[in-house]
Amino acid sequence: MTYEKRNGIQARGTNTFRLTYKDYRETFHGSTAAAKKRRAEIVTDSDRGLLLAAGKAETVEALVERYLEHRIATGHLREGKPVNSYRSYFANHAGAVAGMRVGEVRANDVQKVLDAMTKAGLAASSVRQLGALLGGAFRYAMRTRLITVNPMHGVSLPQAQRREIVTPTTAQIAAVIGKAEDNYRAPLSLAAATGARRGEVCALRWSNVYLDGKHEGCTLDQVPHLHIAGTMQRVEGKLRTMAPKTRSGRRGVPLPLFAVTILEQHRAEQVRRRLACGPAWTDLDLVIDGGHGQPIDPDTLGDSFRRAAKLAGVEGVRLHDLRHAWATQMISAKQSPAAVAAFLGHSQVSFTLTTYVHPDAEMGAPIAAAAEAALGKALG
Repeated sequence: MTYEKRNGIQARGTNTFRLTYKDYRETFHGSTAAAKKRRAEIVTDSDRGLLLAAGKAETVEALVERYLEHRIATGHLREGKPVNSYRSYFANHAGAVAGMRVGEVRANDVQKVLDAMTKAGLAASSVRQLGALLGGAFRYAMRTRLITVNPMHGVSLPQAQRREIVTPTTAQIAAVIGKAEDNYRAPLSLAAATGARRGEVCALRWSNVYLDGKHEGCTLDQVPHLHIAGTMQRVEGKLRTMAPKTRSGRRGVPLPLFAVTILEQHRAEQVRRRLACGPAWTDLDLVIDGGHGQPIDPDTLGDSFRRAAKLAGVEGVRLHDLRHAWATQMISAKQSPAAVAAFLGHSQVSFTLTTYVHPDAEMGAPIAAAAEAALGKALG
């Protein structure tokens, strides 16, 4: 049976039809009644602005990849760990919608994917991360006039659950570093002494270290310090030094005297290894290297910290928690919150105070003493 073309349905064989509407074409397999129903859906979708024109029938997977490339090209997303995380979330959890055409996706389709993640026991942050990726991709599709209605509208995300921040004490930090392998004690001590991120520690170069403090024109001149100018990331399987995400991430950080001593000893030990390696040494000027001058993966440094923490009986503490501890220690020592934020590489002091600084046992006594001084006589 062949339907008149003005009805937009033409038989192409047994239970195979060509459906048309304006500039849209679709081959449909099924019964005559089902073909008519599908044709009606096409008309409705077109009127709602959800129908992709011929040649633009892009899958969600292709859209997401194009969106990520766009974010990288415009400087809103960096290659390496951030974009790899997004791709991983999508590949592992978005299978039900990945192969769908963008214009066919409905809120219910996305909701099923996110609900399945929650039922599988994934953290709310993981579900929200995939939701954010899909939401961004669909907004990008709207801006480029691929669709006019965002299928994320009406989708419910699980409530964000803030991870409880663990702030190790000074004694715990010393115990963990004391249990670390010899070649990892210097970088772990450096992280504890400066609050630097693990990727920043791994990317640090000697040309940016001023152990004698002499650095004319620098605000930290005459104070032992280092300059953080990049972070180590794995991109397409290779370790690369990437620029900081923000302008505030490029910064100077003062060094305490014990860190100066540790770095001097580390540099002397590194020179001995370099001489022993001879031509086999990879000269990248890195402060922290993997034995022959080559960079080390920040994940490797994190693994070493976890092993040491387990040996020290301080489990549940991550390498990044040294950053929390540094911020808390500085605020507890009555250092300026603005200065602490600047040395951490934060552009907003409020973020530092709400994210990294938390009361602990070491701060309790001074707070109690202050309350006693203010209210003890009046209420005691």
